[in-house]
Amino acid sequence: MTLLGMYDLDRFSVYVGAHSDPKFQEVTARHEYVHQFLTIKTTYGRLLREAKTSADQSGLVTDRNLLTILVSRCRNVQESAATFDSLNLYGREGMLSSFPPAYVKHYQTMLAIVSPHFSGRVARSALSFTVARCAMLSSVKRLTEYQNRYREDSTAIYVVPKDEAPDDRFSVLEGLMNNLDPGMLRAHLSRGWIPKDMVAEFICTDNPEAFARTVERISVQEAATDALCRILCETFDEELPGLEDALATSSVMSALDEATTFSQHGQTGGRVTRLTRLRLAAQERVLLSNAPSRESR
Repeated sequence: MTLLGMYDLDRFSVYVGAHSDPKFQEVTARHEYVHQFLTIKTTYGRLLREAKTSADQSGLVTDRNLLTILVSRCRNVQESAATFDSLNLYGREGMLSSFPPAYVKHYQTMLAIVSPHFSGRVARSALSFTVARCAMLSSVKRLTEYQNRYREDSTAIYVVPKDEAPDDRFSVLEGLMNNLDPGMLRAHLSRGWIPKDMVAEFICTDNPEAFARTVERISVQEAATDALCRILCETFDEELPGLEDALATSSVMSALDEATTFSQHGQTGGRVTRLTRLRLAAQERVLLSNAPSRESR
């Protein structure tokens, strides 16, 4: 199988020379972007990046093993969200025939979760982001305690607690979403989370470019995605204890990251749009390359 792109917890790479079809390049870029989003917008993703930094700086086998274990416990949820979103948003489902069976299964898993709730591609992608994000909103305190214990005892076998492992949490969320009233999320979005005159369009549209044709409409899409996350966190906080607290922690971390990034780029004052955030992220984290290189690994 040809490698089209990768994400290394710092930035994602798209190997434009790996395939001549620009549609594959578009899907690849979106796929790797989802991995990036889930890493920078979740507590578990924050721990992944910290573990990678420790492993890179220390060179210790224990730190490398810890990173490998942490990555392995979020692989299913990451790939389910990235595969589904990258194919769904722009109507590229026909490409599934060229995907390995594991990725077909990832796509089908997420499709079964989101399809009862929304019909439009934009809303389905937003919900797939949300479900995956909730799965990766683990308790920072508990995971940090386990990691410290592992680092202090070289004979210990590190095991991510089942109720904090994103893949296990994803399985729980799959069952919860299957039992959720299909009209519940639509009803909540209509209660002031986004302008009422745009709720129906957000839920039903199959044209992401048309929906996001202005900065204001991009902000609505972003607000709806954040609203879905808050709604699910409130709804499932009892089944996944600490979900709301983890969302608050993740939001603070993301805000601090953005403040640092904008300060470094001289961005001060005024409202920062999503377009600005994407542009600054691209300057730092996106690599276009003809083939895998030592720099991108």
